[in-house]
Amino acid sequence: MKKYPDLGTLLLDYRKAHDMTQIDLAAMLDVDSRTVARWERNVTLVHPEKEKFLVQQLSIPHQVIHNLNSERPIAVFYDIERRMYSHSIMGSLIKDANWFKNEIEVEEDRLTTFSSREDADFVHRVKALHTHLPGLDIRILQEAANRLPELNLMLDDQSGFYAGQIAVLPLRMSSYLELRDRKRTEEELRVGDLSMNPSEGTVFYFYSLYADSMVSAFYLMSRFFGYFRKMKFNDYTISGIVYREHTAHLWRQTGMKILWQDENPHLEILVEGNLDMYLFGSMN
Repeated sequence: MKKYPDLGTLLLDYRKAHDMTQIDLAAMLDVDSRTVARWERNVTLVHPEKEKFLVQQLSIPHQVIHNLNSERPIAVFYDIERRMYSHSIMGSLIKDANWFKNEIEVEEDRLTTFSSREDADFVHRVKALHTHLPGLDIRILQEAANRLPELNLMLDDQSGFYAGQIAVLPLRMSSYLELRDRKRTEEELRVGDLSMNPSEGTVFYFYSLYADSMVSAFYLMSRFFGYFRKMKFNDYTISGIVYREHTAHLWRQTGMKILWQDENPHLEILVEGNLDMYLFGSMN
């Protein structure tokens, strides 16, 4: 993560990361290039009513924009590629998966079940941070949420903006094996690949897991792990693709195994396993 003391520095880095000119950014934000230039030099602030538009168009967490868009900005540590922020460098990296088990029964009223096209658009924007492939058909995401609402969740921040999400597909074993063996891609999945009744023998495939901060990660992953502790399945599999070695390391701490790793054109690591040792200290 990089420490950002003001909004102008963040906008400059955003343009550089996305190979954009001031004119490009101005067109995206429906302003003229002189306005962008003033923002980048911290000559003027973004109008408060415009903050929401910046959050939506740039896909930057609202808390980051809000903290920096001030006459007395509050510095933020932020990773443009991961879309994750922290208020301190010490809080920028989860080092131990056991952190999620400390209070696994956490309840958070800002968590809601995936339901709308806007929810789907956010899931696709997050996925696009890691892959150039098109996102899943919204009908698959919606049906997965209908069949497995406990693990298809959206998290809002205190201002009502997206702060994270979980999108888990309850897959038939035969469909999952085609993914695992690389005979199909995620984007080729269809509604018929979903298990009719997610229970014993189901593959819980996390299509997208995202949090904009460690606090958001705690809320979401505590709910994820809590589901499996409550259900106590005898026969189930968890799997999914992660895009950072550190994330794969955290999953290995929960008992998952790395099945394959690909670095072309970007890093992809498929993990597989279950959470029995992590949650219960023994294999069911």
